[in-house]
Amino acid sequence: MRLILILVIACLFLAACNNAKQNIKNSVSVDSIYKPKYAKGFEISYHGDIKTLTIQNPWEKAANVTVSYKLSLNNKTGNICIPIKSCICLSTTHIPMINAIDEISSIVGVSSPKIASNKTISQKYSAGLISDIGYEDALNYEQILLLKPDVIFTYGVLAGNLGYLKKLNSIGLQSVMNAEYLERHPLGKAEWIVYMSAFYNKENQAKKTFDSIATIYNSLKQLSKNVKNRPLVMSGSPWQGSWWIPGGQSYFAQLIHDAGGDYIWRNDSSASSHARGSERILSETTKAVYWIHCGAAHNLKQLEQMDPSIKHINSFKNKGVFNNNARVNTAGGNDFWETGILEPHIILADLIKILHPEILQLDSLSYYKKLY
Repeated sequence: MRLILILVIACLFLAACNNAKQNIKNSVSVDSIYKPKYAKGFEISYHGDIKTLTIQNPWEKAANVTVSYKLSLNNKTGNICIPIKSCICLSTTHIPMINAIDEISSIVGVSSPKIASNKTISQKYSAGLISDIGYEDALNYEQILLLKPDVIFTYGVLAGNLGYLKKLNSIGLQSVMNAEYLERHPLGKAEWIVYMSAFYNKENQAKKTFDSIATIYNSLKQLSKNVKNRPLVMSGSPWQGSWWIPGGQSYFAQLIHDAGGDYIWRNDSSASSHARGSERILSETTKAVYWIHCGAAHNLKQLEQMDPSIKHINSFKNKGVFNNNARVNTAGGNDFWETGILEPHIILADLIKILHPEILQLDSLSYYKKLY
């Protein structure tokens, strides 16, 4: 079964690459628009030598907010000259996208590089070749100015914490927002590689990479599409007296559905994580078969220490707990939230293996581990 699956996926992967080569040749033409297949937050329009990148509502609870950037190959009319040669990343989620288009050497500064999972970034930081430029309101502006980056890739969680963006721009630095974290579909997050690649003039390579990821993801999705038994899945963990759970419209809920699971809070209308009381959690999760994503716990004892009432949860008692922290470095950086952004197909394979081991026989999990 596994050999057949590997061969099928390999064929689909090669077919995706060939199709991408044929389609990409005609995709970036004069006066054309790239509208993402899965991502909802951006699009790219092309007019001669100018690319206009437009982001819709780039932070949580933003309404009718549009941010645009003009990129120019000749720097005549655009506000950003491309391809860029150097950049700073305020989020480690930007790193795998830049790495996938072979531009990792352009990164000269990172917020908290010690937690980065990318080996090249870790090695260069240890060698003093990449700077730690601080974090949001505690940015080291003096260091950033010394680095002279062409672009600073940023993000905004809420409108109230965007003051540092204004300051960056006021001192002559070019900040550019990335809002992949708001996407509700796992492939929507990954598709932001095309947005990032526009700054390097490498959309063709990025589209080819993304199309291959999407093809494998969708082929895996088909394996569990018609399963008769969809096990009930819970998620989240207690923190500061409340439980934080992913909303029913979140990318995580989509992953569980695509893996052949039934997410307990699938009817919840939120796309972001939000708090619930312990008593409510206990009443809602009595029939959960699996518990996926449970904070920083590496074993069941650590999980129970978060909240003694956890021992009454069915999935805990039956040892059906799997956490997404199989790839955590010594500084606490979790690769699920870094490389995993660009590997939703591998995360989906893990989840299918967990929920339906009879469908997908993997030797081991990549991003998840079972807690004992």
